[in-house]
Amino acid sequence: MEFHPNRAVGLLAGGTIIACLLTPAGLLVMRLLETPLSLTFLAYCLVALALAGLAGIFVFWCYGCWSLSYVVDRNQLTLNWGSIKQIIPMQAIQKLCPGTEINGRLHIRGINWPGHHVGKGSVEGLGETLVYCTHVSPKDVTYVMTPTVAYAISPMDPRAFAAELRIRQHLGPIQTVRQHARRWPWTRWAVWHDPWVWLLVALALMVNVLLFAYVLYFYPSLPELIRLHFTPLGEVDRVGMKGEVLTLPGFAAAVWALNAVLGLILHARERAATYILLGGAVFVQLVLWVATLSIVGRSVSG
Repeated sequence: MEFHPNRAVGLLAGGTIIACLLTPAGLLVMRLLETPLSLTFLAYCLVALALAGLAGIFVFWCYGCWSLSYVVDRNQLTLNWGSIKQIIPMQAIQKLCPGTEINGRLHIRGINWPGHHVGKGSVEGLGETLVYCTHVSPKDVTYVMTPTVAYAISPMDPRAFAAELRIRQHLGPIQTVRQHARRWPWTRWAVWHDPWVWLLVALALMVNVLLFAYVLYFYPSLPELIRLHFTPLGEVDRVGMKGEVLTLPGFAAAVWALNAVLGLILHARERAATYILLGGAVFVQLVLWVATLSIVGRSVSG
């Protein structure tokens, strides 16, 4: 049987946060349509992308709030939230404690806004507590006690939940399950915990952003026609519109994105290939930096 918490407050608060992030992002995008290519244009882009990315994280967290449920069967109690399922065997549940019987305050480390509380917590007298709640006051919380850890939940009808749990425990399990957390497969990839991967990804991205910044800093002062290629003797053999200089950082960004995606996919099978791809992305950024310095520098100097 499935029980749900009261999710209205949490979804409303999360939706408000998302709106507060997307509104300035949208305004910046509209401003971009009127802003000439320059460092200001790049700054608007970066801020808009950061706000949109942060809003995306809150969208996922709101999905977690919407999906939060507590499923009771003869074998286990399952706490569902987004990408996580907490499996609690029926025989491991010692008792249920209403929040009104707990004197200590619940301290939460994780997602924690009005009506949505998920993460690790601690309560004086209970010790480590995993929190999957939408409570707005301590009386809404029910603590599921096990020998190793407590779980803080907030079913909308705690009495019906407790009654159903007692019935299932009385019937007894029909198969043995272990107490554990189950996550979406891709969230368990080792790549998320490899610092070298993220160092190389961040380094290539930083170099690329600096390349864009360099080009856009000089872009307003570039002549409409610029020299794009030179022979080994230094003679010009190709001239084009100044907008073509943006293809260099654009190509570098495409290489960064492609190598990052391929690296993430290959990491589980061939970690060395991931490092080579990401290191190659850094190398490409540096090579295109040299080419850009040559083109822009000669164009600016006349």
